[in-house]
Amino acid sequence: MNTYMTEYPTPWQRKTMWAALTALFVVFLFVILGAAIWAGANVISFLQPILIPVAIAMILTYLLDPLVAKMSRGTLSRTKAVAFLFVIAFLALGGLLAWIVPMISVQSANFAKEV
Repeated sequence: MNTYMTEYPTPWQRKTMWAALTALFVVFLFVILGAAIWAGANVISFLQPILIPVAIAMILTYLLDPLVAKMSRGTLSRTKAVAFLFVIAFLALGGLLAWIVPMISVQSANFAKEV
């Protein structure tokens, strides 16, 4: 063997190469992750008018499911229990509006007189 020939790449070159490849991979990973987050944010902002009502419906379903289950254990079917809760919700909303709307109209009339 020739005494001038050494192992190529040297251990230091191998270590430097792997450090550079690791750094390049980390940068590439951050770029891909940033692009995925950016694309996801654009999709969510585009679908926001759909996602907000769906999220509200999911929260209401989660909150009202124990009540529906308790009501359907008795003589009511699950469908009738859900319909009954809808009627109660609409009556409560109507009562709230009947209570708030006259107060708002009186306050807005008073505000218009003062201005």
